[in-house]
Amino acid sequence: MKIRKKVLFFAMFLMIFAGMSYAEITVEKHWTPYNPPTSYPDGTKVYIIVKGDTLWDLAGKFFNNPYLWPKIWEKNKYITDPHWIYPGDPLVIEEVETVKEAKAETQPEQEVKEFQEEKEEKVEEPTHKEIQQVNSKEEAKVTESATVADIKNAMYSITVDSPKDYEAKSFNGVVVEGDEDEQLTFAVPDVIYAKEFADGKLVANETYAVVRPEKVVKVEKDKYVVILQRLADVKVLCVNDGIATAKFIYSSHPVERGDFLVKLEYEPIPLMVDYKPKTGDCQIPDRAKMLKIYMAKDKAYHAGQGSTVVIEGGEKGGLNAGDIVQFFRKLKHIDRYIYLGEGVVLFSNDYTSTVKVVYSEKEMPVEETVAVKR
Repeated sequence: MKIRKKVLFFAMFLMIFAGMSYAEITVEKHWTPYNPPTSYPDGTKVYIIVKGDTLWDLAGKFFNNPYLWPKIWEKNKYITDPHWIYPGDPLVIEEVETVKEAKAETQPEQEVKEFQEEKEEKVEEPTHKEIQQVNSKEEAKVTESATVADIKNAMYSITVDSPKDYEAKSFNGVVVEGDEDEQLTFAVPDVIYAKEFADGKLVANETYAVVRPEKVVKVEKDKYVVILQRLADVKVLCVNDGIATAKFIYSSHPVERGDFLVKLEYEPIPLMVDYKPKTGDCQIPDRAKMLKIYMAKDKAYHAGQGSTVVIEGGEKGGLNAGDIVQFFRKLKHIDRYIYLGEGVVLFSNDYTSTVKVVYSEKEMPVEETVAVKR
């Protein structure tokens, strides 16, 4: 009875303060890349998205279990990418049975497995083989290793055969102009114009990432890795005579003429289950498995907790999304490595991995730090 009262009180609180409506509602006009319904009949439970919302967080708020986020998505099919939702868009929220926290006596392993299977069925097939699952034999703490903003702002790499003249084969187009002739950089809410490449067409109503090559690294004979900084996302409005008109959806860095448009696949955010850093000053890293740090975000000389870095070693070297790596630095005067912190692999290609630092004890000088898979 006490639990039921708490649930009813929580539901009333959400109805009053969280933007939920139970009467006939008309959605106010706002900018969105989607085509959501503009009105709902009387009795429909509708929530209006605000800045900072995610389906994961809203499932936790309304259903007391973030793993039930596909229940929201399946009722709002106008959302084509569940990790990209926009303020002002409406969400139909239907009641579901409240699921308790993961404990041996209250949530069996099969329930968690079903939540993960629902998530995998609804989302485009990920590039990574599996998502870690909750061990329900004991209480588990499951956290996302990064935020949507981390993924949008992340560096990533592409593999090319030559460090020169790879652009037309690797990207869809190049930024050539903005809507103001004297403007040097562009961001939300600007409009830009991009020239499409013959090998990679730009398509109206499609969303593209805007990226900038930052570093080229030779990884094998006739194989190079180009490290790219993701700057923004734009939606192509139309394409005429090979020139695309595009409007910014999101920007984390100023965009310049000469930056590139590329179609990126959805990257699921890896989960960390019961993560605890493996600390200790007496750890001895395996020197045969040490990996270089190629670059930190924004070309920073040092990295720390919350930073992202691109490291040597990718899927060919056994690194995949969700793997934990440790960071070490060699002391100058003795043959000894000291422990600096840890990071989680957000995504990998054949030769490199993008890693977010999730724990650090000491500052990490990029050129002096090495990574080792834990």
